[in-house]
Amino acid sequence: MVEISRAEGGMSMQIIVSRRFAASAESVWALVGDFAGCAKWCLVGHCEVTGEGLGAVRTVTGSGGGIADDLHLKQTLTEHDEEARVIGYSMNDSEALPWTDYRARITVLSQAPGCEVIWECSVAPLAAESIVQRSVRETYEKALQNLSSLVEPA
Repeated sequence: MVEISRAEGGMSMQIIVSRRFAASAESVWALVGDFAGCAKWCLVGHCEVTGEGLGAVRTVTGSGGGIADDLHLKQTLTEHDEEARVIGYSMNDSEALPWTDYRARITVLSQAPGCEVIWECSVAPLAAESIVQRSVRETYEKALQNLSSLVEPA
């Protein structure tokens, strides 16, 4: 499922992509909740983290089949709740991307017999909204498809 909305009177837009998994919330969270482990499932080439806990910064580079081969992004951990299975991050630099003020949150909800992952972000488009929406949606959908291949039986 994909939802797009615009903040009333604001420049930012919200994009929400969700996907159900047959796998348990615990097994999905084991990957999603690891801020330093995004390269395992998120279709990036390499992920390196400096610092610990909230405020830690990860540098994501290269492509693992997701976005651009010359990807180089810095993201800051803004939220991490093991019990609620929520992780949030902001993007520190997005010069190569068609947006600014990127803030994202991923929630893993237990929903018998499996779980649902909700990945939402707020961005201020620098390009046509349709371009921003498509770029974010396709990136999230590809990453969630890859996550599915890692946690669900073939």
